[in-house]
Amino acid sequence: MKKSLSIVLVLLLLLTACQVMPDDDQSLASTPSSSGCITPPPSSSVVPPSSSTAPTVPTTQPTVPPTTQPVTPPSPAKDGSAVIFRGPPFYANYPEWYPREGLVDHLYWAVKSTGESILVCDEPVIDATKTDTNIFFVKKSEPTKVYVTAIGDFKNHEFVCESTYGSVSAIRNYTNSSTLLQFVADGKKFVVYDMATGESTVLMEQYHINFAVLYCNDDGTWGDWIEFEGQHTEDDGPYTLYLYNWKTGELWEDTAL
Repeated sequence: MKKSLSIVLVLLLLLTACQVMPDDDQSLASTPSSSGCITPPPSSSVVPPSSSTAPTVPTTQPTVPPTTQPVTPPSPAKDGSAVIFRGPPFYANYPEWYPREGLVDHLYWAVKSTGESILVCDEPVIDATKTDTNIFFVKKSEPTKVYVTAIGDFKNHEFVCESTYGSVSAIRNYTNSSTLLQFVADGKKFVVYDMATGESTVLMEQYHINFAVLYCNDDGTWGDWIEFEGQHTEDDGPYTLYLYNWKTGELWEDTAL
């Protein structure tokens, strides 16, 4: 009987030792003992569910501002003209953007888009002509010499040629024969000077020539006809227009104008 009672007491003591600890001591329960009997709670096995729907890719592309095309300004030669200011009175066909004041007989570069007038030569000139890139002119102080300046760089003047036929009274140049310089010498001789070869040729001589032009072909070769204003004889009017064939010597009064 005593033996049975002892077994019951031992069982009661074992049951009391296995009871759960109060909540205040849960933190200590998570710390393993030296005996390894207490196992820490397992780490959470819950993984955030992955979305079954792929993220939406925006279909609207970023707005790219349109490329602004640069505005090409007009070339200096087409936006201006070489003008010798002769002073008033101004004729009816005198453009509004030509200089209305300045030094008389001085050469200016008149800018059409702005109305500006730029002095090219600081002394009087006899005549001038322009190409797509240059201005050719003759100074009154050196009437037998032709000078050139680049459009836009009017401070630099270069010597081109000298007339051996007398003073230059009129000068012309045309872009379809850019190497050809044409001028009137001594008021009587029409001279063609080839800037590429340095050769000059007298193509026509008249009683008096105000100005003259040799019309060149499309390929730049010399044409047959010279148009000039002047007098074929002393009895002609001072401003008569003529057509002259320098190869045959034919002369026609130009009545088309």
